Parts: sequence; structure tokens; C-alpha cells
Amino acid sequence: MVVRKEFRAASRLAQGPPFEPVQNTQPDQAFDEILLCHARLYVFADRFDNPELLDITLYKLRRTLAAFKLFDERVPDLFALIRYSYLNTREGDRLRALLIEFAVCMVPELIDHAGWHSFTIEEASFRDELLNKLREVVGVARECVW
Repeated sequence: MVVRKEFRAASRLAQGPPFEPVQNTQPDQAFDEILLCHARLYVFADRFDNPELLDITLYKLRRTLAAFKLFDERVPDLFALIRYSYLNTREGDRLRALLIEFAVCMVPELIDHAGWHSFTIEEASFRDELLNKLREVVGVARECVW
């Protein structure tokens, strides 16, 4: 999928110190705490108005997500990250934008997960932002084809 390649390429171009994230290689490797640590640090930096820490946290989360293998068993880890982030950030926040960008890349894996329907009912703000971004992506693709 082109969008996924673009996400990974953007993570390599992102500015920040050298950082090689931990990678999961097996479905039983829980990643929720690793992902949530990035989000918690981001929320901390936002609350205490530390723009440098915000930038480095987003950079490291982007790199971590780009390396993250989304096994079906690990989809709840992503749900936990999204849930925490949407609970602790405002509309239009950069963390939310990053999660939407990643979710667009992972739509096939997400919608195939058994918990997707109930998750999108519970997390209506995320669902609405994701659908708006998908509409935007499809609109761009349609313009290119026609």
C-alpha cells in the first residue's frame, strides 16, 4: 500500500536524534506499554508547555509506529494508544494527527479485527477524524486517476 510506504519514508526523514525503536517480531509481544509511554510523555510535555519534548516524543513515536508490526493480536495495543491519546488531547492535536495518519495506513488490518466495530462506536471522535482523512485520501487518489 502506497500510504504505508509514505508513512515509513516520512519516519526516516523526520528530524531528531538517532533513534532505532524496539521492534516486535512475534504476535505475543505486547507493545501497549511501549506505545503508551510515548503518549504519556507527549501529554506531560503538552501540559507543561515543553515544545522540544513534544517534538522529540512525536518523532520517536512516529519511528516506533513505522517499525511496529501490527499483528491481529497487537491491534488492542493500538486501540489503547488511541484511547489514551484522545482522552488526553484536544481536537487538532499533533498526536491525534499522527495516529490518524498511521491508522489510514493500517485500515485493512484494523477493520479485520474483531474489536474494530465496538472500538469505533466507543471512540467516535477518532472514527470521525479517520473517516474525514480517508475521504481526503480517496479524493486525492480519484483526482489522480481521472
